[in-house]
Amino acid sequence: MSFTVYKSSAGSGKTFTLVKEYINLVLADPNRYRHILAITFTNKAANEMKQRILGSLAEIADHKNHMGSSAVSIMLPDIGKKTGLQTEVLIENASKVLTLILHNYTDFAVSTIDSFMHRVIRSFAFDLHIPLDFEVEMESDALLNKMVDVLISRAGTEEKLTRFLVEFTRIKADDEKNWNIELDIFKIAELLLKEDSNRYLNKLNSLTLEDFTKIIRILQDHVFSFESRIKNTGNEALELIRSQGLQQGDFSHGRSGIGKYFQNLAEGIVDKLEPNSYVRKTIEENKWTSYSAKPDVIQKIDAISEKLSRLYTEIQDFIQKNLSLYILYADILQNIYPLAILHEIDTILNEYKQENGILLISEFNKRIAEIVLHEPVPFIYERVGEKYGYFLIDEFQDTSVLQWQNLLPLIENALAVNNFTMIVGDGKQAIYRWRSGEVEQFAALPDIYNMPDDPVNKQRQSMLKRNYQPHVLNSNFRSANEIVNFNNRFFTMVSNFLDESKKGIYEDVIQHPGSKKTGGYVEFNFYDKQLSELNFEEYNIHEIRVRINDSVSRGYRYQDIAVLCRSNNNAATIATSLLEAGIPVVSAESLLLTNSKNVRLVIASVKTLINKKDHVSKTDVIRWVENNKESPDLHTAMKEAGLFLSLNKETDFTDNFFNYLEKNGISCDPSKLLTLPLYELCEELIRLFGLAEKQDPYLQFLLDAVLDQSTDPTLDASAFIDWWEEKKEKLSVIVPEGLDAVHVMTIHKAKGLEFPVVIYPFANNRINKTKNLLWVDMNDDKLAELPAALISTTSIMGNTQFGDLIAEEESKSLLDLVNILYVVLTRPTDELYIITAMPPANPTQTATLPVFFYQFLLQNEEWETGKMLYHFGQKTKKIIQAKQAQRQWKSEAWISHDWVDRIRISRQAPKYLNTETDTDKTKWGNLIHEILADITTKDDVNPVLEVYRQQGIINLTDQQQLLEILLDFINHPEIRPFFSPSGEVINEVEILLPNGKIYRPDRVIVEKEAIIVIDFKTGVYSEKHEEQVRNYMHAISEMYERVCVGKLLYLNEKIKIIPVH
Repeated sequence: MSFTVYKSSAGSGKTFTLVKEYINLVLADPNRYRHILAITFTNKAANEMKQRILGSLAEIADHKNHMGSSAVSIMLPDIGKKTGLQTEVLIENASKVLTLILHNYTDFAVSTIDSFMHRVIRSFAFDLHIPLDFEVEMESDALLNKMVDVLISRAGTEEKLTRFLVEFTRIKADDEKNWNIELDIFKIAELLLKEDSNRYLNKLNSLTLEDFTKIIRILQDHVFSFESRIKNTGNEALELIRSQGLQQGDFSHGRSGIGKYFQNLAEGIVDKLEPNSYVRKTIEENKWTSYSAKPDVIQKIDAISEKLSRLYTEIQDFIQKNLSLYILYADILQNIYPLAILHEIDTILNEYKQENGILLISEFNKRIAEIVLHEPVPFIYERVGEKYGYFLIDEFQDTSVLQWQNLLPLIENALAVNNFTMIVGDGKQAIYRWRSGEVEQFAALPDIYNMPDDPVNKQRQSMLKRNYQPHVLNSNFRSANEIVNFNNRFFTMVSNFLDESKKGIYEDVIQHPGSKKTGGYVEFNFYDKQLSELNFEEYNIHEIRVRINDSVSRGYRYQDIAVLCRSNNNAATIATSLLEAGIPVVSAESLLLTNSKNVRLVIASVKTLINKKDHVSKTDVIRWVENNKESPDLHTAMKEAGLFLSLNKETDFTDNFFNYLEKNGISCDPSKLLTLPLYELCEELIRLFGLAEKQDPYLQFLLDAVLDQSTDPTLDASAFIDWWEEKKEKLSVIVPEGLDAVHVMTIHKAKGLEFPVVIYPFANNRINKTKNLLWVDMNDDKLAELPAALISTTSIMGNTQFGDLIAEEESKSLLDLVNILYVVLTRPTDELYIITAMPPANPTQTATLPVFFYQFLLQNEEWETGKMLYHFGQKTKKIIQAKQAQRQWKSEAWISHDWVDRIRISRQAPKYLNTETDTDKTKWGNLIHEILADITTKDDVNPVLEVYRQQGIINLTDQQQLLEILLDFINHPEIRPFFSPSGEVINEVEILLPNGKIYRPDRVIVEKEAIIVIDFKTGVYSEKHEEQVRNYMHAISEMYERVCVGKLLYLNEKIKIIPVH
C-alpha cells in the first residue's frame, strides 16, 4: 500500500479514479467498506461520489446487462490485475458489498471534511470541553452581525468603549469617510473565523483598549510628524518664491516643474512625494528657468535657487529615510480601531456561544488542531483510527492548512499499518483561496506546507515521503479535440505570466484528447468601443443572445448552453435580459426571491405597516401601483399619498397613503392587518394587491419561507423583516432539474460541471486587487507594544518592510485569475465563446484577460489590428431531434382564500352545549335561547345571526334556517309588541335576592304603567315554568312597585303563548 497522489486536470476522470480505487479496496475484501473514509469538498460532490460508487458496484454485480459500461469494461479488468482475483469472485463480492451497504448504510463513509470533523467533535465533546448537546451554527456572518450590534449597543454604558467608538467615528468623519463604523467592525470581526488569524489573534488577546489607545497615539504622532515636516518644507519654499514675486509658471516646465512640487508638499499630498523628471532635471542640471524667461525673472530665481535646492535635498533625504515607516504606520492606523475592539467582539461571541450552546462550523478544525498538531497519537482519534484505515481525499487543492494537518495523524496511522491512502487534486482549479484553501500545500506534497517545527510533524512528513507515489491524469475525456488543443496552447502561454514559484502548478497542463471526440470550436469576440454604438455591457448582452439563438438554430437545446460569469451582479443582469428576450433561464441569481417585483411589493407593504415613517417602502408600493397603470404618474401619486408632506412636516400623513391605495382599488385596514399572524398577513397582502390571480412561484416560495420561520414564536412582522434583510440574498426559487433553459451561473458554481456550449462574457478581468487585509508580525522597536498588525495589500505597501509579502499576495492573486480562467475554458464539450474587450493600445505584460488573449493570438500569428472576431475549429451541426411531449400540470391562478370566510371556531359553545348529555333538541333550544338573549328588536335578528356565523357557532345553513324560525316567531301578532317596545328592554339580567339566590329572567320590558316579564321555552309545557316566572315577577315587583305581567312563550313547531298571573 502507499500514499498515492493523483495530479489531475479538467475532464481527466478524477472522480472515476476515486471510485475505481474505492471499488478496488472493497472488492478485495467486502467488509473493508466499513473502514474506508472518502472525503470531498461539498455535499453535492459527496452525494455524486456515493451514487457513482453504488452505480458502479451495481453494474459489476449485474455485469451481463452492463457489458458496455465503464465499470465493467474498464474497472473490472483493472481491479482483477491489481487484486489477482478471478472475475467471478469480484462480481460476487460486488453483490456482497451492495448488500452490506444497504443494510448498514451509516457505515458507508463518504462525506465532506466538515461533516467528518463534526462527527469527531460530537464524539469527543466532553474531552474538548464543549457542551454535549451543542448545536452547529452555519450562518457565521449573521451571528457576527449580531455580536457587532451588541457591541455598539454598549456604547453609552461602558465608558472606555464609548470613548473609543466615538473617537473612531470622529476619525472617519475627519477623513470624509462614511461615519458608520459598523461595517468596518464587521469586516475585521470576520477575521475571527479565518484559520490564518488564530496565531496573530493570540498575540493581541492580552492588549486592552488602554493599550491600543497608547499605540494609536504613537502611530498618530509619527504620521503627524512626517506630514508636518513635508508641509513645513513646502510652505517655506513657497514663501521664498512669493517673496520674490514669482509664480509657478516662471520656473522651468511651469506647472509641471519644481514650483508645483513644492506646492504639493505644502498641501501634504503624500502620493506625489516622488519628484518627476522635470523636477529632478532642475536640481541635477541647475536649470531653473525656461529659455523664454525674462532677465528680471531669471535674476529673482537665481537669488533663491540655492536655498530652494537645499530645501529640496533636505526633504528628499528625509523622505527617503522615513517614507517607508510613514506608509506603514498610516496604513496600520486605517484598521487599528476595529482591530482594537476585536477582542471585545470575541468576548461577546464566546459568551453568546456558551449561553446558547452553539459551535461555529469554522471552529471545527481550530478545536481539533489545538490537540492533534503536537501529539504523536491524539486521543480524540483513537476510536476513529481504529474504525478507519483507508483514506481517499478529493479536491485537495481546496483543502485548508488546518484541515490537512488535522487529517495527518489518521494518514500516518494508516500508512504505519501499510494501508492505502489517496489524494486527488488539481492546482489549476484552486479557486477557493478566500475560504482558506491553500493550493501550495498540494504543490508541496509530499512535504508538509508550513509544517510546525517539532519532532511529531517531522516524523509525519518523513512517513509521507517514504510512501509517496505520484501519478498524473493527463487525458481529457470531456472536451472535443479542438478545445483540448486550444487550452493546451493557451495555458502553456499564460503560465509564463506566473511567478517562478507558481509555474509548477501548470507544469502538467498539457492534456491528450481522451474522448475520441473530433471537432470543437473556440471563438474570441473583442469589443471595440470605437466601432460599436453599444457600451460594453450592452454589447455583451447582445452577443450572448446572438450566440444562444445561433446554437439553438443548429440543434442545441437551451439546457445545453451555459453562460458563466465572474460576479453575481453580471449573472443577474444577463439572466434578466435573456428572460426579457423570451429565452428561458435557470439561474440562482435570477431566481432570487428579492429579484421578484411582487415579492418586493409584499415586503415593502409589511415594512409600511410596521413603520409609518418608512417613506422608501411607501414609494416602492406606490411605484408598483403606478407601473401597473397605462399612464403612470409617480410624482402625482407620491404627492397624493402625502409623501412630500411627510418629508417636510412632523404631521403623520399615513391616512393619505392608505386613501391613495383605496382610490386605486386596494382597500385595507392597517390596524386589522397587523393583528393577523405573519403568514396570514403576507397571504392577505397578496390577495389585496390582486397577485393571486396568476400563479407566481416567487410568492409561493416566499410564503414557504414565512411558514418555515413561523415555528419561531418570537417572529412577529418586525422580526420577520430583520430576518428577510439578513437572508434575502440566499432565498431563491428551487427549480427541478432537466428544465430546457439556459444555465446562467457564476464560475465558482460551474466548477465540476460541463456543458456542450459555454459562453464567457465580460472577460476583461484583471488581478483582483481587493482591499484584503494581511496579517504581519511587527517586530518593530518603535512600536514594541504592537506584536502583530493588519496591513492592506495596495501597491504602495510594496515600499515598506513588508514588500515581499505584498509581492507574494499579488502573485497569488494572479494565480487566482489564471485558475478561474482555466475553470471557465475547460467547461465546454463542444463550443466555447469568449466575449472580451480590446487590449490597451500598447499591451504590456500587465495581467489582464484581454492582454492574455492578445498575447496568445499574437504568438500564434493570428492578431490583426482592428479585427474583432477570431475562431479555431468549426461549429457543430447537430441533428435537431423532436422534443418528447411531457405531461404537465399548470396552475393558471393562485388558489388562495381567507380562511376566516371558510372556517369558524366556536368559542361560545360551552354556554349552551353539553355533548355528553344533551339531546339534539336540547342543543337547538339552548342555541335559540342564546340568540334571543342578544335580540332587542326585529331589526337585530339578521346582524346577530351573522355574528354567530362569524364566530363559528352556526354555519350558513343554520343561519338561514334560524332566520326563518325567528322571524316567524317575532312576527306573531301577540309576540310582535314584545320586540317593538316603547319601554326599556333588559335581557338576561341577574337579580340577587336577600337570601343569596339569583334569578335570571330571559327578558324584562320596563314600561310606564307595568313591567312585562318574559321567559322563552322550546320544550313541552310544565307548571314549573309558570312557577319560575311567578318568582321572577314577585322579585321584580318589590324592586319597581309596579304591576307585573308574566308571559311564557313557547317556540316549537307551533308557537304557544301562556299568560302567568
